Amino acid sequence: MLPIGSTSMIQSTIAGDTGRWRALLRAPRLDALVRRADADGVRLEHYHRTQGRPDRGWDRGATLTAASTAPAALAQLPDSPFWRRGELVALVPDDSGVAEWRHDPAGEPLDWARTADLGPGEQVALVASGPVLHAVVVSAGRARHWHRPAEGGWVAGADLGPCDGAPGLVVHRGRLTAALPAAGRLALLAGERGTWRDVGEIDDGTRAPALAPRPGGGLLLAAPQPTAGVRWWRLGDRGAVGEDAPRPDLAPHARVHALALAATALGGGVDATRVSLGAVNLGGAFQAVGRPTGWLQALVAEDDSVYLWHREQRVHDAHWVRAAGLRVLTAEPTHRAARASEKTAQISGERDTQPSPGDPRTTLSRSETVSGVRGTDLGVRIDVEGRTLMLFGDTHWGRRRWATRDSIAAVTDPDADLPGFEFHGGPLKFAGLGTTMTEYDVPLDAFSHGRHWYAFTSSNHFARHQVMGRSMLARAVDGPDAIAGASRRPFRFETIAQVSDLFFVNISCAPVRRDLPGSPFPDGAGPLLGLWGAGSYRADDLRFAVLDPGRDLSRPAIAYLAGLEGGVPRWSDAEADAVPIVRGSYGEVTVRWVPALASYALLTMTGPEDAAGGAVVLRTAPQPWGPWSERLLLFDWIADGLSFGDPTRRFIRAFASDDPVGDDIFGAQAGRPGGAYAPYLYDAAARPDGVRLRYTLSTWNPYQVVLMEHRLTPDDLAVLGVARG
Repeated sequence: MLPIGSTSMIQSTIAGDTGRWRALLRAPRLDALVRRADADGVRLEHYHRTQGRPDRGWDRGATLTAASTAPAALAQLPDSPFWRRGELVALVPDDSGVAEWRHDPAGEPLDWARTADLGPGEQVALVASGPVLHAVVVSAGRARHWHRPAEGGWVAGADLGPCDGAPGLVVHRGRLTAALPAAGRLALLAGERGTWRDVGEIDDGTRAPALAPRPGGGLLLAAPQPTAGVRWWRLGDRGAVGEDAPRPDLAPHARVHALALAATALGGGVDATRVSLGAVNLGGAFQAVGRPTGWLQALVAEDDSVYLWHREQRVHDAHWVRAAGLRVLTAEPTHRAARASEKTAQISGERDTQPSPGDPRTTLSRSETVSGVRGTDLGVRIDVEGRTLMLFGDTHWGRRRWATRDSIAAVTDPDADLPGFEFHGGPLKFAGLGTTMTEYDVPLDAFSHGRHWYAFTSSNHFARHQVMGRSMLARAVDGPDAIAGASRRPFRFETIAQVSDLFFVNISCAPVRRDLPGSPFPDGAGPLLGLWGAGSYRADDLRFAVLDPGRDLSRPAIAYLAGLEGGVPRWSDAEADAVPIVRGSYGEVTVRWVPALASYALLTMTGPEDAAGGAVVLRTAPQPWGPWSERLLLFDWIADGLSFGDPTRRFIRAFASDDPVGDDIFGAQAGRPGGAYAPYLYDAAARPDGVRLRYTLSTWNPYQVVLMEHRLTPDDLAVLGVARG
C-alpha cells in the first residue's frame, strides 16, 4: 500500500500554531494527505505541521474516507479576499472512481466534504494555477488531463498517453509539466492553454516520479529507484538536461516507494542563537512573509516509514536532511518484555507527586532546597576521575535568570538501591567557539582521557531549522570535587572543537577496543571512543563512528562507518559517507557495553505512530555496529506511566485538570499532560532470576527525572539473543 503520491503534500497559506507571542511570526504550514491501513480498511487522513518551530511534529486531523484505493492529491485555491484562506482541495481514488473533497480552513478543522466525482481513475496528481485546478487522472493505463475553472465543474481534456504508474505534475511560471511512467521509461509533457506537447523522455524505470521547481531555475524530477534511494534529474524547457546529485542525498540506503515534493518558503533564516534568541527562529519570520522560493521539502515513504526531508541550501552546496518523522517502523517486529519496568524513585525536584499513602515522598536529591534546582530533564550517567556524575538538560532554577541552563550532580553510593544525588548549585557554562546555552542546548555524554575529562554538548538550536544545530566537544575546567549544592558558581567547560552539524548532533559515547576489524586508528595506546550518533532530532537513523582520544582533540580524528564488506567495517573520514546501523527516529541516544549482557545495549524511545506505541525499547548487539537484535519493549509509558486505570501507579500527569500528579515549572509545561522521553542507561547487574537493568527517564510533567528498574527474564534475554550473566 502506497501511503502518498507525488502531490500529496503542499505548503498552504494556513498559518501554523507556534504558541504564545510567536503567533506574530507564524509561518505557513505544511498540509498532507496520507493513507493508513487498519482493520476497517485504508484510511485517508489529513496531517499538518507548523514550520515556525522545528520542534513541532505532524498533527493528525480529519479522516476523509476509509475506502481509498490509491494515494490522494492535494492543492489549495488562492486566498480570496487576501485575509480569507483558500480552500484545500483533494482528489481521492476510491471504489467508485476519483472523488473531489474540500475543506474550508475558516470552518471546523475536521470538516471535509465530498463535493464532486470525476469518474473512473486509479491514480491522480493535482496542482492549482491561480483559481484553476489541473489534474492528471490515470484510468485503464491511459493518462488524461482534467481542469476545473474558477466557475464551473471538472472538464476532461487531452489524452496524454500511456501511463502504468503514478503520474507526476507541477505548474511553474504558468506552464504545466507532467511525467508519465510507461514501459520502463518516463515521458515528459508540457501543457499551456490547453495544448500539450512532448518534451522528451528519460530512460528510468521508476513508477512514481515527482516534480518541483528547482532552486536556481528549471525543474527537478525525483525518480525513486527499485532497490534504494532516488535518482534526480534537472529539467529545462526541452526535457532533461542532466542529473542532479546532492550529497548527502535523500534516503540513499532505504527503499523509497514514493515521495511528494513541495516548494516552500522554509529557509535557514538568521541564526539568532548567537545572541540568545534562538527560540525566536528568525527564519520563521521570513517564512511568514516569504513566497515558496526557499528550500524544497519532500514527504517520503521509505521502507515502512514516512519522513519529512529538507533540501537544505548551504553556501556552496545543497543536501537533503531528514526533518521529522510522520510515521515510523510500522512493520518493525517488537517483543513485549515479561513484565514492565517500574519506577524506583524520583531523582530531581523537591517532592514526588505520585500518590502515596501518608506524607508526600521526597526525592533522591531534594534539589530545590539543597541546590536551587526546581526541575530538569535528561540524566546521563558518566564516570570520570573515579567519581559518578550525572548530566542534566534544560534546567529551571530558583534564580529565574538561569532558566534552561543545564545542570550537573554528583552521585553518592551509585550501586545502592536508592543512590543519592547532589546537584551543583550553579549551572553549566560552556565557553568558546560560539557555544550557546539556551533551550535544547544540552550536555550529551562525557569521557575521560589522560588528566582531563570531556563532554559533548549540543549548540545553536533551531539553526538551519534544526532542533539541535550542532554538537561540540568541551574540556571540563572544574573537577567533580567542585560540585556543591551550596555553591552558586557555574560549573565550567571550555569548548575546543565542533564535532558535527550533520549525522552526529546527538551523541552517545563509550570506549571500544582499538583493534576493531579494519581499525582506522591501529596505532596508539588505550581504547578508542565509540560514537553513536543521530542528526535531526527525533527524525534520524543511528550511525557509528570512532574517535581517537589520543590525538589532538581540538581537531578530532574521527572515522565513520561507511559500510560492511564481508562483515568487516569500511571506514571513511567523510561524515557524509556514514551509513545507518539502526533505522528509526532517534533523539536522545544511549549506548553502553553491558557486561551482564555481554553485549552493547541501545535504549531508546519509539517514534511517531510506531507499531510498538509509545514505549521504551531495548536492543543489543555483539559489536558496536551490530547486528542489532529485534526490539524488546520494556515500558509502555501511556499504559503504565499515565496509568489511567490505577491513579496510585501514575507518575506522569495524565489530565490537564484534577490530577494530583505534576508540577508547575514553566508556562509551556504547567497544567498539561506529561510524556516520557530520554531513557538513559544507568547500570545493569546479573541476578539469579535474570538481569537487573536501571535507567533514567524524563517525564515532562512533572518536569523531572526518575530512576526506573527493569528485570530482564531468561525469556527476555532469549529475545535479545544474549546469554544470561
